[in-house]
Amino acid sequence: MSMTLLSYLTRANPVLVIDTSAGTNTDSMERIPIEGVCDWTEFSYSTLHSIFQDSWEMVISAHTPVLDEGLPLCEIYAEDGLGHLIATWNVQVVSRALRESGGKLLIATGSSAQMDPDVIPDWAGIQKARKNPGRKTYQNQCPGDTKLSSKWASKWDKRFTSKWDWELPFCQVQFYCAMLNARYGYILTDEELVVIRVTKSVDPPPRDRPRRSTAQYEPGHLRDLSDVSSALSEISLYRNTGQLENYEKLEIKSVPWSNQGSDKFTVNLALWCLLSMAAANNSIETRYPPLDSWRLVQEGSGLTGARYCHVTSGKITSSLPAGAYVLPTHTPAITTADPVDN
Repeated sequence: MSMTLLSYLTRANPVLVIDTSAGTNTDSMERIPIEGVCDWTEFSYSTLHSIFQDSWEMVISAHTPVLDEGLPLCEIYAEDGLGHLIATWNVQVVSRALRESGGKLLIATGSSAQMDPDVIPDWAGIQKARKNPGRKTYQNQCPGDTKLSSKWASKWDKRFTSKWDWELPFCQVQFYCAMLNARYGYILTDEELVVIRVTKSVDPPPRDRPRRSTAQYEPGHLRDLSDVSSALSEISLYRNTGQLENYEKLEIKSVPWSNQGSDKFTVNLALWCLLSMAAANNSIETRYPPLDSWRLVQEGSGLTGARYCHVTSGKITSSLPAGAYVLPTHTPAITTADPVDN
């Protein structure tokens, strides 16, 4: 069946029947305390459409898995059931779309990209050609975790969840990203996808200075911080090469599971965008250029015009779109996408 990539990625998610108990998330030592969270304003439908419009308009021939309401696979009783559903639906759809659009990454289980016993997220963004040094497993360029909505949501409500339990999934993803030096990660539940960007702080590591006493949050993500303990901010468990890093607030964007239609950000479309972005040089930095910006890669001279590379998609062009933002030529080097000739 032929359709545009955008139509393929914006079909409705399966209707799920959820029968899970409220409770706490599994605690582990795989975490780095977060400084807080804030809205990732750039990760929006309009911005990503401007960046990936050519890919979204591609016509592809793709089979869509059929998961009708009432199938046992759509009945979720525990986290492993949600994982099976994600593998059957989201992983298949997004990975197929990535292949059809020439993407470098695919979604795989976290164990297929295991680097360390402490670094096993539920999901991995992998390239078949990139293996971990000395291992058969793949490099994980975009770690993801699965959580049940009965135990966690991106907006904290202290009436139902402790601050520690709400922070834990964010801490875990930040830990995975730090260990893997991957700036993007995500958390997927039966109600939402939460995409995450990690940024290093220019401040010294916490062992060289006191950490801020309390994590900070943007309005709308928390309701009341009056009972928040500062103890979490004093913990540091990062062990990568023995070095401690300090990180800014996590930038996050929530995409509801119920979103559908080509005029909305859906879970599958947002995952495709995040994996497409993670395929570039995506190391964690202290700052990033605007997602929708260009850099000059070749000065114009004589009959040869100037050439520009998009910092996110890697697209090369000599004719910039109207309103395009070009990074100043004196801008210090920032890790961006590899050039891709079209």
